[in-house]
Amino acid sequence: MRCGLCGTPDIVEKFRLERLGTPEDIAAAVSFLAGPDGAWVNAPVVRVNGGFARESCPPGRQGQQSASRRRP
Repeated sequence: MRCGLCGTPDIVEKFRLERLGTPEDIAAAVSFLAGPDGAWVNAPVVRVNGGFARESCPPGRQGQQSASRRRP
């Protein structure tokens, strides 16, 4: 698999959870933030990324998309 962010193969190995996220993972975070348990969360960014961050990409490749994912 290639990463859409940095174009490196085997990107799943860089995730701390060693798997890609699912729609259910995102829905659980949204449910938490929208519910009473998230009332005191005030961070401008809540990362729901399985431990992967742009910093995991090799230097010089951060923010680059693979050719197949670029918009025209």
